Amino acid sequence: LVVRNHFNSAQGTKKLSVADNGDISFYDSSGSSQNLFWDSSTSRLGLGSTSPTANLEIQGTSVEVDLDNSSGKRYRISSNTDSTFKIEDKSSSATRLTINADGSSVFSGAVSATTLNVGATAQTVGSASSPAFTLGDTDTGFYRDGYNRVQISAAGQEVAKFDSSGNVNIPNGGLMVGATTAPDSIVHIQ
Repeated sequence: LVVRNHFNSAQGTKKLSVADNGDISFYDSSGSSQNLFWDSSTSRLGLGSTSPTANLEIQGTSVEVDLDNSSGKRYRISSNTDSTFKIEDKSSSATRLTINADGSSVFSGAVSATTLNVGATAQTVGSASSPAFTLGDTDTGFYRDGYNRVQISAAGQEVAKFDSSGNVNIPNGGLMVGATTAPDSIVHIQ
């Protein structure tokens, strides 16, 4: 079955076709590209794809899906031409999560979880000059160079190391307790 936009079936632009096997194609305004395709043999829907590999596959240069709930909240999930993946709260005009092409992520708002694992399968995660969890710039944050240790870096240099025994190592500088000015010795207690 082929549906065209003309009463004569040999003329007009193809709009819809249903194949004998049950596949259904909806065409663009020119009648040449299948913008929506139902593959009946796999029960998969393709938007911009005629061979969907998932239950729903959406292809395009910039793909956006809006999710609206009954209370008026709208979220958008998008994959953009700059290779970023985003989850946006369109009701508040705020981007909540961005995953960049290099795998780095940016969260907006509070992040809470029972367990948050950053690179949980690797023994070494990040470094002093490129910490796994950054705090405002790319060379200040938290990382680990082995199991059961956590390090803090600032300006690309390790400033503190904590191990599972409760030991704290401050390799360069001193420890201040109760002081507001730089220490004049390795340990300064005021």
